[in-house]
Order: sequence, then C-alpha cells, then structure tokens
Amino acid sequence: MTPEQFIPFWNALSDKDRKFIEENLQTAANPGSGFFSSKRFMRGGIVFLLQGNLRIFLSSDEGREITAMTMGAGDNFLVHPGDATHNRKGQLRYETSKDCEYAFLPKNVMAEVMGRCPEALDYVLESEELLIRRLTDSLSYSAFVTVRGNLARTLLERSVLKGTVRLTHEELANELGTTRVVISRELKKMEEFGLIKLGRGEIDILYREGLRELAE
Repeated sequence: MTPEQFIPFWNALSDKDRKFIEENLQTAANPGSGFFSSKRFMRGGIVFLLQGNLRIFLSSDEGREITAMTMGAGDNFLVHPGDATHNRKGQLRYETSKDCEYAFLPKNVMAEVMGRCPEALDYVLESEELLIRRLTDSLSYSAFVTVRGNLARTLLERSVLKGTVRLTHEELANELGTTRVVISRELKKMEEFGLIKLGRGEIDILYREGLRELAE
C-alpha cells in the first residue's frame, strides 16, 4: 500500500514533503505474534493501521487488563513520547490480529510537515480529538454501564482479533471489578440466549449483534 492510499492529506503536500514522508515512513507486518513492541514509538508519532485489527490496552503486573480502544484498517492513533516507557502502574500494550500491517511516521517528521502544510496540522489535531473522545467514552462506559453491558462490550473487544475470548471467569471478574459468581451467572444467561458458547478457559462468540445490543 502506498502513502497516498492511507494518508488523507497527501494531495495537499508539496513534492518535497511527499518525498520526505516516503523516505521516513516505517512499514511493518506482524504475522502471528499477537503483539508488537512499542519501543520504536518511544519518541512519538502517528500510526496508520493498513490491515487487520488492533487492541490498545493497559496491563498491570497482576495481570489485569483494561481496553482503551480497538481499531481496524483505515484507523490511526497518535503515540506520545514516553508512552512506551513510563512509571504508571499500568503498562500500555498493543495486541494485533495475525494479518496486521501498519505504517509509522515519527514525530519529528510530522512536525516538519505540519509546519508547512495546514491540512496535515488539521488532520493531527482531529486525530488527537478523536483519541480523547474514544478514551473518554471507554472510561464513561466502564464507570456507568451495568456489569452485563460491560461484559458484553469486553467480549466484543477481546474477540475482534481471534474470534474467541480465552479468559477464565475469574479473569473476567478481575478485569470488570466484580465477582466470579456474577460473571458466571451472566455468561450462562448469554449462552442460553445463543450469544456465546462456553468452553474450558475460552468463550466462542456466536452472535455479535446480540452482544452489541446488550452493550448499548
């Protein structure tokens, strides 16, 4: 995939800036590994998701995870300096589908381009606004929606990459801040409704639209 296919402000760039981007754009694929390292993003920049799906989440030393957002092909997200190495209790991680491909444009390159191209600056500001909105929506959902709604949303988010959620009832309870008994009861109801199929240490998603209705 060429830059003009996924960079919205490409046509507004000068020939000089197009060449500058092409020389500094880093593309990569992540077949089968499930995760990619954020070390290359330590100085910040913008990531364009070219193919596949990606989940951005916080992971604690105790194994708890909180999904910040999920993304698909055509989406982008900004990485700020220090996101890869910090002293927060939760570690920022990226989980990908097997077919994930992405392109990364470092912060220093974007800064130069934005200084010469107003459309590029507008794009980055809009991306930042969208990122904040998504994070706010995620926090609001976790804080104000019922356990059933949160559980449905978690199952949808965690199954985007593989179609199956490989978590125990205890792990789901820890992630959602409730008890294993409550999670087991809600999962059983979802199975009775034909939304999921419960297995040993995994949950198969059968009817995504039904889960979306519960999550709303």
